[in-house]
Amino acid sequence: MFLRTLKLKININNSFLSLNNNLKSSLHTIVLIRHGESQQNTGEVNPQTYGDYKIELSEKGIKQARRAGKILCSMREEPSIENDFQQETIFDNCLYYVSPYIRTKQTLNYILESASNENVIKDYSKNKQLLDKYEKKFKDGWEFSDVRDKILSEGRDVRDIQYTDLPSEWLTKNLYEYSKYKDLTIYEDVRLREVEFGYSNVNDQQINRLTHGWFYYRFKYGESPADCYDRVSAFLESMMRHCERLKTPKVMIVSHGLAIRCFIMKFLRLEVNQFNILKNPDNADIIVLSRKDKLDSYHPDYEKYDIPEKKRKFLFHTKNFSCRGLSLY
Repeated sequence: MFLRTLKLKININNSFLSLNNNLKSSLHTIVLIRHGESQQNTGEVNPQTYGDYKIELSEKGIKQARRAGKILCSMREEPSIENDFQQETIFDNCLYYVSPYIRTKQTLNYILESASNENVIKDYSKNKQLLDKYEKKFKDGWEFSDVRDKILSEGRDVRDIQYTDLPSEWLTKNLYEYSKYKDLTIYEDVRLREVEFGYSNVNDQQINRLTHGWFYYRFKYGESPADCYDRVSAFLESMMRHCERLKTPKVMIVSHGLAIRCFIMKFLRLEVNQFNILKNPDNADIIVLSRKDKLDSYHPDYEKYDIPEKKRKFLFHTKNFSCRGLSLY
């Protein structure tokens, strides 16, 4: 048992090291996106009493997510002989991961909505007449139990619910319905969730955070950034194996500010002191990790979207990867 565990650990480390030391690895671009402005950011709700996982985007946050989708549409492959001078977008041949919190899932779907509107990806629900059939019924008092009755009447298993079984008005309200983008491979991963701040007043713990260190202090009944780092590191290792198996060239991750910084810290092997000078990404910020041979590809149209100069620069580097989109204190 010990030898099997040791072998597994060696394989995990080898897959991660091979990415950072081998330009021939298929994965060359990782895009990290923080969720748009949420009702917590505006002060409308308190996560300690409301429930952090169910906090939704604000109206501004929805606009930010849609704008992020448009910016991502501008991120294309640099034309070359190798790709027959075709400008592949960041959405093509991409693997998607998202935190299970509502605000991150909403952000991803507003991003995909923008990409669909730009004809970069295909939204299959737009071609389904079945949605129109149920729209009026929904407005006239449609109940979710009607879905169950409809599925059973067609001789299907109740667990076989599809987006086409739901009214378009419901889909609009609950945009984290991925099945309409069936060309995309999207995974929800609980390890990408926000750091758990516990159920006590966070502001009352600031002195203790200063005493014990921002990275190490564990919130009462919650986590420390170091705890978050551990689970994000575990996610990164399994993501690497997944990408190797599927030969995936690109990954897009929608998560939270601290989880994103922990991902960067692990991927680029930053020290704690370096982590401490990383500013939290702004809402709907886009951070790009690029392999050295792809530095001229898959970057936003900086001028068109008026992205600040400080977020255009590469900040940290490994042997084969560089990061841009972050700011420092």
